[in-house]
Amino acid sequence: MVSFRRLSDAGFASYAAVGATARDLPAGFNVDHDRVRLGVGAACYRRAVTSIRSWKMFDLGWLAARPERGTIETGMTVGALMEVECARSSSSIT
Repeated sequence: MVSFRRLSDAGFASYAAVGATARDLPAGFNVDHDRVRLGVGAACYRRAVTSIRSWKMFDLGWLAARPERGTIETGMTVGALMEVECARSSSSIT
């Protein structure tokens, strides 16, 4: 299995435009913005924070976050492991 983290640490990226979307978007790039109203009030806010801190957005059955749990910190690397039938794919973002 290829370690994408090691490749990333070595300066390898799977595409040439690394960091390009941190500024004005290059031609051909599209940012997908989605918003959903979860509810109102302090209790709703606390549930949302708890869900984000426990990586619930990755609980899809076929997708998992690595590390699975833990404190979210600025600059930390988060990996996404996708399982589809007999194939596996993973990537990490810092």
